Amino acid sequence: DAVANRKLTAKLATLKLKTPIGTATSPAAQAAAGKRYTFEKNPQSIESLALEPSSPAGAVSLALRIAGTDQRLAVGHNDWKKGTLTTGSSPDAVAASGAWTTADTYAVTVVRYRTPFTTTYQLRFAGDQLFVKAEQNVGAADTRLSEFVGKLATSAVRPQ
Repeated sequence: DAVANRKLTAKLATLKLKTPIGTATSPAAQAAAGKRYTFEKNPQSIESLALEPSSPAGAVSLALRIAGTDQRLAVGHNDWKKGTLTTGSSPDAVAASGAWTTADTYAVTVVRYRTPFTTTYQLRFAGDQLFVKAEQNVGAADTRLSEFVGKLATSAVRPQ
């Protein structure tokens, strides 16, 4: 039915995922900018992470090493930045948005928009440590949430 199809098309065109709510920056953002944190083995296979501001409007770039591969993820503030992220054997199309939810915590939502999968990361900066809480939107209850701690790397070398 053509009328129902037009209504559905119009409705789908207005649907949007909410971005994380919070501020564009914080004192912790300035303190952590460009510093690389390394991690022991963890369920997300994140070996290192560095937060790099990329615009005054709050967009950042995450320099990541995941399962031996260096990559960058653009993260918007109050909007979504599209890119790719390889966490398994092949790259996934993703969109990412983030915000400072408290003075020391940056929340990043990564949506694999061609799939039903979303991961929300809470990155809490505390001195030389980075506490990460990663929560998947779907999966077995005992595997949806993972928490791990990184430490400030002693070398200044960051993933390209």
